[in-house]
Amino acid sequence: MLKINLLILFLLLTGLPLLARLPMADITMESEEIKADTVSVKLLNQQCWSLRRADPLLAIAIGKQALEMARKIGYNEGEAQVLNYLGICYLRLNDSPTAADYFFKALLFSDSLNMPVEKGYALNNIASSLLAEGENRQALIFARKALSVQTLNNDTKGIAYAYVRLCDVYNNLQQYDSLLVAAQTAFRLLKDLGMTENSLIAMKSIGRAWEGKHQYAKALSCYMQIVNAVSISPVTVRNVDVDLARVYNLMKLPDKAIFYGKLWLSTEKGNDHILRQMAKAYALKEDWKEAFRYARMSLAVMDSVAREEKLSQIKNLQILYETREKEKENAVLKVKLSNKNLFVSAFSVILILICSLVLILLSKRSQQSRLNKLLNQKNQEILVQRDHLDELNQTKNKLFSIIAHDLRGPIGSTSTFLELLTTHESEFTKHELLENLILIKDSSKATFKLLENLLTWARAQKGEIVFNPQKNNLFKLTQSNIDLFASNADNKKIQIVNEINSELIFEFDLEMINTVMRNLINNAIKYTNEDGTITISAKEFEDNVEISIEDTGVGIDSENTELLFITDLKRNRKEGTNGEKGTGLGLILCREFVTKHNGNIWAESELGLGSTFKFTLPRSYQKEEFDYINKPNRFRH
Repeated sequence: MLKINLLILFLLLTGLPLLARLPMADITMESEEIKADTVSVKLLNQQCWSLRRADPLLAIAIGKQALEMARKIGYNEGEAQVLNYLGICYLRLNDSPTAADYFFKALLFSDSLNMPVEKGYALNNIASSLLAEGENRQALIFARKALSVQTLNNDTKGIAYAYVRLCDVYNNLQQYDSLLVAAQTAFRLLKDLGMTENSLIAMKSIGRAWEGKHQYAKALSCYMQIVNAVSISPVTVRNVDVDLARVYNLMKLPDKAIFYGKLWLSTEKGNDHILRQMAKAYALKEDWKEAFRYARMSLAVMDSVAREEKLSQIKNLQILYETREKEKENAVLKVKLSNKNLFVSAFSVILILICSLVLILLSKRSQQSRLNKLLNQKNQEILVQRDHLDELNQTKNKLFSIIAHDLRGPIGSTSTFLELLTTHESEFTKHELLENLILIKDSSKATFKLLENLLTWARAQKGEIVFNPQKNNLFKLTQSNIDLFASNADNKKIQIVNEINSELIFEFDLEMINTVMRNLINNAIKYTNEDGTITISAKEFEDNVEISIEDTGVGIDSENTELLFITDLKRNRKEGTNGEKGTGLGLILCREFVTKHNGNIWAESELGLGSTFKFTLPRSYQKEEFDYINKPNRFRH
């Protein structure tokens, strides 16, 4: 026993000094690594900033790498700077809530460490995110704070950017006297700094101020200075073409407005702003046919461009939120791994010194392994739930924003359309009036269908549609929907055949399956040519029923059938055989409601040979299944 004690004492006396010397051996190496990593952070920050416009998603990935490295080495200036950069990248993707989160982090971080320059930029950036949300008064408060801070810092560039932001705020508030002062100050500062491109953007704000004060000649002079500038990007010049067209219309010079409108259209796709100015210019010339043509183009463009832009935003936001959650998860795991490595290292040295505690340490390691396994299991469950919640909340919020834009655009253009028709009714023949009224009617019906599907989808996402399966007659439900679309089918000379057994009765939710049948029959009519046939049938099995809606329409490429029910892909929606438009929301509702029944939905199609949409429904439900489906906190895919 005495020998064992002496051995332990010897190990303690020789091992502890070794343990004390271990951290000192790496001090010089760590110092050199910190210097190298500081340079790396600066380079990554520069890359993030330079990519913010061309590829904001890549810029975000690089920025997060810089942020992690800056925090690891304690490089505070680099961390504050990249927090601002990341917010600007998210703002480029129209994700102003996430952008504001990064800006406020930059503000608190820079303020706590007395970094006034980055604090000023953070305040200015917060004003930008508030402008994106339409909070003009709040944006004005933060822009003024940014100006005050940068003035105390004597940072000329920061002061110039603060005045640029004030220009945006005053323009939105239509305070044109204040806009003129701010824009002239920004122009002078940016010109003195040699920032020619930025100074011309300030010159554009000066033009907007004169335009708002109805001094169109002075506004025109400002815009022409930009057009005639040397060494300026084509994008900046091209954007001024819209302003020139607008001012020339206000000056009652439609020919010049048309010149700059066509100049834009020769290099860019038409957008709502330029097409509206073209319509106004031709109206001033009393060329009502051309005015009406451009108004009609505006109506079409607003619907297609808005949908493409917003679907792109959904895809980008989905990627961004998934990336953000993975980054959070990785950060937590790295902290745990670091702590665990430190713990294991310390105990490894102790194991060398105190051999008598081997069994105890093995026991602790075994216990730690069990705890880690349990913790990982719980973390996986939490991560799955959190991912579902994020996907649901973010997709729902952004989808509401999309539909709001898609509804506002067609309604605004229809209003302009009707104004032209009512004001200049005598300029159109009866045939032209009828043709245009039919166009407005079709646009209104499509808008109403979009709103109806949106409201149904929103109720489903909020859990307001309770799953309530009862015994119902599928033949009668199908026939009522056929009758509903009888006029649509007759217009295209399409025959709809109901081959479902008239006595087929089983359990399903009447409201949900009615919505499914309505959308699938409407789709079949939309993509079926004249004199076509739509056949609706049902196969009865022991445990379920398989319903089919088969058409003789244009069909779908087999590679794209699997994408019909996916919401996060950027793809163009195919128009119907008579030019009918859709958003794809109806098929999303079908998937949602069939899934609630524990059924499946799919499509079988070949291009040019028609399509068959099929879905299955169980014949009955146990009470446990019924209660589970109606749980308020149950996650929906």
